[in-house]
Amino acid sequence: MMPIASREADLQAALIRYLDTYLRRRDRAGTLALFSPTLMLVGTAGDEVAYDRADLLRIFDRDLATVPDPIEYRIRASQARMLSASIGQTLTELDLSLWIAGQQVRMRHFRLSLLWRREGQDWRLELIHGSQPSLAQGEEESWPLKELEDRARVLERRVAEKTAALSVVKAALEQALAQERQARQARDEFLDRIAHEYRTPLAIIKTQLKLLGLQPSAGAIARHLDRLNASAARLDAIFDQALRAGDATGDTRCQRLDLSAFIAAAVEQVQQSRLALAIPACRIAGPGTSPCWVVADPLLLTTILTNLLDNACKYGLVSAPIQISLRARKSQGAMRLVIRNRCNAAVAVDPATLLERGVRGANSADRPGHGLGLNLASHLARDLGGALQVHLTPDDQFEAWLDLPAGDEAKSQAPCPPNNRQEVVRHNPDDE
Repeated sequence: MMPIASREADLQAALIRYLDTYLRRRDRAGTLALFSPTLMLVGTAGDEVAYDRADLLRIFDRDLATVPDPIEYRIRASQARMLSASIGQTLTELDLSLWIAGQQVRMRHFRLSLLWRREGQDWRLELIHGSQPSLAQGEEESWPLKELEDRARVLERRVAEKTAALSVVKAALEQALAQERQARQARDEFLDRIAHEYRTPLAIIKTQLKLLGLQPSAGAIARHLDRLNASAARLDAIFDQALRAGDATGDTRCQRLDLSAFIAAAVEQVQQSRLALAIPACRIAGPGTSPCWVVADPLLLTTILTNLLDNACKYGLVSAPIQISLRARKSQGAMRLVIRNRCNAAVAVDPATLLERGVRGANSADRPGHGLGLNLASHLARDLGGALQVHLTPDDQFEAWLDLPAGDEAKSQAPCPPNNRQEVVRHNPDDE
């Protein structure tokens, strides 16, 4: 008979063979070959107990599926002893390192108690009892899952918080980038238009200078000088607006403005610019003074309104007032300004073409003008996120519709009430 010491050493070798086959190689067939047909198992979770072969295979296969990768182990302490000539017991304390769901889990002081039975020259396992000293272990939890779930919950919360913070920053950066691109595009387009169109006012100045040499009358000279001064003032205003719009650091765009106040100021500006030229007067029925809020650039808005009023005065019937109305377009989030005048002659072209560059009304062939007019107003309206449309009604009423983004209060307000207040505006045949 083999001495007890030799049999205990042989039992320790069987233990190492089991640990290598089951843990390091995760060899299912090799591990099952070490099991006795009557093996029983007790694990750390509530359902990890096997009294028959079916329960054993269920627990064993679940373990391999949960942790398919090799498990590294280090033996802290181990003892083998013979209980009889064919029965032996091993008690081992291990440190384990395993990967589960892509995360590394370390288990220290895992206790493994095994009962062996010798069959010929081989040892077969009759009982496996594993225990893990951990306060985090819960009911019906496989031994590595509780710690892993706690860690996953913390990581998930931190990832969600970080993702939310980064999403806010990303949205703010995207919005700022979109605004910057839009501002740069608007600036470039506006400067390009001004660079193309500024030659016309200069041509007026040169032409009038030539006419001064042909008109010796002091009265004619004074009138031509007035026209030169008006063109020069307009040229200065155009370049001033271009410089302001081209200033990347400017903060005048997208302000919340009272459109009614700007209309009143534009009417006053048009009135004052005509007084010195002795042009026949035209009447304007304004929209009143009730606030109507829009989002716009004050300089560009002033230019649009001035052009639209100049156009209405030039082509409108002197005896018929120019009508201005405002209404909210809640579904589009916009305010619509309508300038309506009765034409003093038939319009021979499609009204929509009047918004194109270089197009003039059929009834202005004998009237000089700088050529900016409605084309400039149309481009500026788009720069402000709005739109300009022109229409000719069956009863020869010419209408200009200017849509601008509404301010917050305007979206919840009723249309601004009309007012029959009239102001006298003198008409300049040299402006479009």
